[in-house]
Amino acid sequence: MQHGFGESEISWTTTGKANIILDNLIEMGKIKPFTLVMSDGMVQEKVGSEERLNHVWLERMLVEEIIPMAEKKYQFGGRKKTL
Repeated sequence: MQHGFGESEISWTTTGKANIILDNLIEMGKIKPFTLVMSDGMVQEKVGSEERLNHVWLERMLVEEIIPMAEKKYQFGGRKKTL
């Protein structure tokens, strides 16, 4: 799960209460339990005097770092999906 600009990976739980919302949805049987990964994702580049999100860097970070780390650390049911 990716946060918006100016937030961080903890904003989903501190501000958005995602952990409580998802726990309630699981408890009500509306969704199945799953692993949710929240990354920092601050991959910005300086363009002139501004900093902007670099989508190429973000994709690379997801594919080369975050997904492999999550797959190594957590069991995902043995079925891989590609982006």
